Amino acid sequence: MEYKLKFEKTVTQEDLDNIIDSAVAWCAYWCDLLEIGKRPMEDIKAMSEVVTRGGTLVFHIDEPFEDGGKKRFVLTAPKMVKALKKYGEFDFEDFDGPMSDSVLQIALFGEVVYG
Repeated sequence: MEYKLKFEKTVTQEDLDNIIDSAVAWCAYWCDLLEIGKRPMEDIKAMSEVVTRGGTLVFHIDEPFEDGGKKRFVLTAPKMVKALKKYGEFDFEDFDGPMSDSVLQIALFGEVVYG
């Protein structure tokens, strides 16, 4: 027998900033270059604020892929929210670096690719 669990959680701009900030620190082992894609209209103080203010971050990976060459992956706020839903139930107070990295990978790749 299977049971379907649903949960609802409010995600604030500060919550997303904190997760992205932690994920950016943890992604160095698989991301070769991180840059701002689309700049937000408002001033930012940290890289993590780009996404939650309407901009984008671009993650470059030099590792060879099936179709070869460098790959670019663009992060947006809607992708992060969708990844949090897919990640499952959690408490923001318990979010750590590896969890943030997992959510980032889900947002960019649809799944955790780099262990």
